[in-house]
Amino acid sequence: MKGKTTLAVAICLLTIMVSACHDKKQDVMEDVTFTDFPEVIELKGEGHVLDDRQAMLRYPFRIHAYGDYLFIFDMHNADEFGHIYDKKTFSHIASFGKRGEGPQEMLRGQTMRVVSLDSIWTLDPGKRQIARWRFLPVERRVEQAEVIRLDKQTIISARDIALYNDTTWFMPDLSGQSRVWHVGRNGKLVGQTGKIPTHHTVKEYSLAPLAAAWNAYIHYHPGNGTLVAATQLGDVMEIYRLQENKRKAIRGPHGEPVFHTTPQGYAVPTGIMGYSDVQITDSFIYTVFHGRTFKEIAADPTGTEDGGRYLRVFDLEGNPVRCYHLDHAIYGIHVDEKEGFFWATDVNTEEQVVRYPLSSGGGAETGNG
Repeated sequence: MKGKTTLAVAICLLTIMVSACHDKKQDVMEDVTFTDFPEVIELKGEGHVLDDRQAMLRYPFRIHAYGDYLFIFDMHNADEFGHIYDKKTFSHIASFGKRGEGPQEMLRGQTMRVVSLDSIWTLDPGKRQIARWRFLPVERRVEQAEVIRLDKQTIISARDIALYNDTTWFMPDLSGQSRVWHVGRNGKLVGQTGKIPTHHTVKEYSLAPLAAAWNAYIHYHPGNGTLVAATQLGDVMEIYRLQENKRKAIRGPHGEPVFHTTPQGYAVPTGIMGYSDVQITDSFIYTVFHGRTFKEIAADPTGTEDGGRYLRVFDLEGNPVRCYHLDHAIYGIHVDEKEGFFWATDVNTEEQVVRYPLSSGGGAETGNG
């Protein structure tokens, strides 16, 4: 029922006018390619229907489990973007981030990060701000506690966020000048990391459409100093081991993002939908991978499936460990290695939350994902 959203979002990201040429020297990165996974496991999940009496979810994009609660971010909700549910009963507890232009409202919700009940962060590119929310369980409500207004001069767009420390955020750089912006608590640019690791020759593409094609979802793990950027289009995952000053691009079988520019100077994707979420743990990198071509998506007569049926697992060096082939097409994940399972969101069915076991054996050859 929402299958065409993926195509529309990706094309929207890429319809940017051509600008300055990509003629700066690339940062030195180790560049490796893999063809398959040593272990492929078929998984069946346990789907759950959420209580919809107070909140009707339309596009559950991100999910995070914390304590007794499930936090879900609905990118296309008509009323509110953030929602909190009881983790055991799936009953609705509270919603926040009302759609609108007023105080404590969000114009266009993009993503959510949950650090604690007192530190729930949302990104609103419409208002050009990051907001911190505080959940009050006894009162069953959420209040806005802090707002970071992004600098309009340097941060041209915002698609994802990852908390680096108490004073700095990571954000994908859509200008093409680097790979990841470092944004301070005052909303201003304080640093940059990386360059787009394209194999295309210098000046073959202009920066704006190239950067849009390489838009990535990011995550950072402070314990091991690992930052990962996984491309929304194509099949490239970049690993930045910040404490060791190591950089590596991991290319899968589908290669880097593919697009073409129109005579009017716009860019249109022609390759595949790639990654839609990434999470780093103490020892592994978990990624949701789609792998469907835009030709396949356009030819889908029902237009109902949106999401990825592969959960790819890598070690912190980017070596493929295993690939889970899932019975649901999913979008967002929250991995709980201690409990041995992961939560996922499904935007296609009434079972909008799915719980999967983290199996480590019994592989079945089903494809390389």
